[in-house]
Amino acid sequence: MFAGKQLKAYTLTGAAGAAVSFASATAIGYFRIGMRCRPIAAFATVTTAGTVQSAIITLTSTSGGTTGDCGYLTIPTTAAATYGIYEKTDYNIGSSTDRWATTLRKGDTVTVTVTQASTSGAGFVTLIVEEDPDVFENETLFTATSN
Repeated sequence: MFAGKQLKAYTLTGAAGAAVSFASATAIGYFRIGMRCRPIAAFATVTTAGTVQSAIITLTSTSGGTTGDCGYLTIPTTAAATYGIYEKTDYNIGSSTDRWATTLRKGDTVTVTVTQASTSGAGFVTLIVEEDPDVFENETLFTATSN
């Protein structure tokens, strides 16, 4: 729990729990969001060091629309196996590097994409979210009272 709210982790793995490759510039997977929540942090754990150039991984939501709105990770070639790279997401709002979605909704998809590939790099990508309280998302059929 964080500040009294439930945290959930979405982790991207390959087949049978294997690491995913960072060596090809392509979508490597996605997370289907199961509740209204806010992204708190995105991170990657390196299992195989990349070479030639840094890998850049973006986590982009269907509701935000901006590339990397749920996470933007740069994994340098100096990152050896077991090295972790993270970026706080929700708490950077208003900063000059703000790219983050503030709210994800049930049914949204967060796509994990390698936008710049390294050579031979691999690892696991995780998104940590904080549950939001239940709220009406479509109030078109409701009228507020005067109380």
